[in-house]
Amino acid sequence: MAMAGPARLVRGGQKDELYRAGLRSGAGTALRGLAGARPWLQWRREVELLSDVAYFVLTTLSGYQTLGEEYVNIIQVDPSRKKVPSLLRRAAFISLHTVVPYCLEKALLHLEHELQEEGEESRSPGSGPAAALPSRTFLRSWIRRRLGQLPEQQRKTASQAVYVLKQSIPLLHRLHLALFYIHGTFYHLSKRVAGISYVSDVFRVSRVSDVVSTALLWPLLGCHVCNRDLAVGDYNGRKFFASLQSRLQVINVNVRSCKF
Repeated sequence: MAMAGPARLVRGGQKDELYRAGLRSGAGTALRGLAGARPWLQWRREVELLSDVAYFVLTTLSGYQTLGEEYVNIIQVDPSRKKVPSLLRRAAFISLHTVVPYCLEKALLHLEHELQEEGEESRSPGSGPAAALPSRTFLRSWIRRRLGQLPEQQRKTASQAVYVLKQSIPLLHRLHLALFYIHGTFYHLSKRVAGISYVSDVFRVSRVSDVVSTALLWPLLGCHVCNRDLAVGDYNGRKFFASLQSRLQVINVNVRSCKF
């Protein structure tokens, strides 16, 4: 068996995303029909998470191909490229692909909101947070208690760090996509971390076109993605990195001035 080419990985990933979107849509429609629009709006992100987890549990974790993998006829293998990934490796991939992004998104969102509210309360001491407390989740309440124990300087440092992290995550994904186009191995960052790659048992007749596509066209596409995300638009690129550099400098100064 040969390693699956990047075109197959892209088609398989797109097919999986199509089926996952249909499953999320169906679950959301069912919740909206049973509980109404308000609970659906409140729990929409969690329903999408459960739908994605269910999709991968019923396929990858159970030892079956996903619908996208079956569509392009590719098989998951571990770093040895001789065995299918272990149950622990597959579970790690599912967690990194679904649960970890959700938790990180929620944590950054709540942290950003609490930092903004802390700043508004410090500017207007007369308005208290009592009205907002009943609607707080456990995570937001825990974050608020922790932030309340920090001095003003450390809260400013945390705000700068949240900004840098939120700007860095999409950039990391785009850089990973560019690396995939250049090397053609890992389409998803979670599979790269978990060490899961693909092989294909289909004999390809157009060997010359495959070699040209893999060796030339996809690396060129990866270079184009790198150029678009990092260098295209001098104003936007320089503005982002200048802002990022200034934020990191502020964090460095604040950390040095704080006594932990």
